[in-house]
Amino acid sequence: MLKETDDLEFSDPLVLTLIYTSFCGTCEMAKRMLSVISQSMTDISFYQLNANLHPHVLKTYSISSIPCFLVYKEGQLIDQFYAFHSVSFLYDKLRGYIS
Repeated sequence: MLKETDDLEFSDPLVLTLIYTSFCGTCEMAKRMLSVISQSMTDISFYQLNANLHPHVLKTYSISSIPCFLVYKEGQLIDQFYAFHSVSFLYDKLRGYIS
């Protein structure tokens, strides 16, 4: 399940944050895919942040398109990516971050 967040300060060991906008069809697809993945990947915390409500995030992280995925490990940003292709692609990509 994706939890809504207002900031990008995390204490969780491993976090994936979806940066989205309310009227983005691709973002809705990404949310559905992450909902499926989050049920089986309990060692990752899943968050979402609405870029319309937090436009400074786009500038701060040089986000060039939406949806955007930000990956944090031990509170530090370790990856930023845009392509998500499929549930299996995302699942495999996220497995790579787990030690």
